[in-house]
Amino acid sequence: MELINDKIVFKGADDAVLRCNEGNYFIDLYVPPYGPDQVNEISDSTYHLGNYRVPYHYHDRGIETFVVEKGHMELTLYGKSCVCNEGDIINIPPYVPHGMVFIDEGFVWREMFSDMNMIADHRDHDLLTRNFLPYAYNSVFMEREYLPTHHYFGLPAPADVEWVEKKDLPQITARGSAVYSCDVIDGLSLRLKVGRWALGGLKEVWEIGLGRNFQLQYFDPSPSEGVYLVKSGRFMLEVDGKVLFAEAGDIIHVPQYTPYTLTALTDDALVHDYNVTSRLFRMLEMYEAAGPDQRKDPDWIKWLKKINGCKLSGIEKTETICDYAPRV
Repeated sequence: MELINDKIVFKGADDAVLRCNEGNYFIDLYVPPYGPDQVNEISDSTYHLGNYRVPYHYHDRGIETFVVEKGHMELTLYGKSCVCNEGDIINIPPYVPHGMVFIDEGFVWREMFSDMNMIADHRDHDLLTRNFLPYAYNSVFMEREYLPTHHYFGLPAPADVEWVEKKDLPQITARGSAVYSCDVIDGLSLRLKVGRWALGGLKEVWEIGLGRNFQLQYFDPSPSEGVYLVKSGRFMLEVDGKVLFAEAGDIIHVPQYTPYTLTALTDDALVHDYNVTSRLFRMLEMYEAAGPDQRKDPDWIKWLKKINGCKLSGIEKTETICDYAPRV
């Protein structure tokens, strides 16, 4: 299969594979859901008007992971409200009641879904609006027939909302914070942003800081996709004989069973790895608990990676590879 640049590194709405116009906001789809668990669907939602309200509701399946990219919002979870800002991660499992108010004009957040196929909902709503417009505005039909088929259930707004600090809500990982941190591997800093326990056991979300000229190598066959959100700095991706570049705001999507390397080109190179299917948290705890001799033993490292399902082939510091020409 021919790999196309704009299907691997996405640099904004012009690279989206699908745009849905929902009237008050646009949804730009970059990565469709994949596999039996419908994971790794990634899209951006851009809200034109300030103070746009999403009514209080819950879903009976799927997990929503949101990253605030621009602006700030009021979030209500099970009757508790707080303000979220750029860089905050919000992870909402099924059956958690939630509602939002996007305060700023031009508010943007990056949406990452598991086990939901949210884009199918938007496609169906588009068809409903075009072919049966009166039904799209019929509240009884929508609440009793349409929305439940897409696992959406409206709720009355809480009568008495309690305002709290976002650090007090376990569904939020604020910018700069982490569940767990590890800095014992040369050239690599790791911050657990969303644990496996919050993602239905499917995966983990990590923030990876990579030292300049350090390279992550994936040479072994893997059934998992590589999905990275570039938060700062610049990276070089080598995949399928191509050399591609990514920087802050870009999405990297490497298909399964595809070898690649990811190299940091700047000192502030930072990505969120959205699809860590290995038990990386457990592996790092085991690594930190081991003695210095064990950490240097290649056979022990091989065993450690195997029992935790880690497909990372190696971490190498490279020579300066090329001069990077920033996007114009």
